[in-house]
Amino acid sequence: MKPTLFDERTLNLNARISQVTLVLTQLGLLGIILFRVYYLGQPDDSLNDLRILLGFSIFGTLFATLFFGGMLPKIRARTLVLIYLGFVAILFIMLSLWLGLPDLTDWQNNILPVVVGPAILLGAYWLFAWLGEKRIDKQIEE
Repeated sequence: MKPTLFDERTLNLNARISQVTLVLTQLGLLGIILFRVYYLGQPDDSLNDLRILLGFSIFGTLFATLFFGGMLPKIRARTLVLIYLGFVAILFIMLSLWLGLPDLTDWQNNILPVVVGPAILLGAYWLFAWLGEKRIDKQIEE
């Protein structure tokens, strides 16, 4: 039997189909979570497994794309700081409108997640982009 050779167009098409299918699956999982919480009124605790799966899927895709040389940019430090400040401001405003102003005596549960959460996500984004850039540079040198 003759082996099948794939050219760049076929590989690119397969990658696009895989990415679209993954995004549709992630959106479907998000829709299921929202439907079960807001329409069926199921408690939040019963959906933790779906939320964890969705989080691993979304962030795994993002960080794998960064590391393996995807099309996502490596963001400069100044831009990262501005994005971080924007995330913190948006989170603080949205949560304050939704839950009221935070009680400063319970800052570990009110303020700390708003400040540290975006820092962890943006730090991981920058780290994986940097590692991916180093990986690509090493491959080019070889």
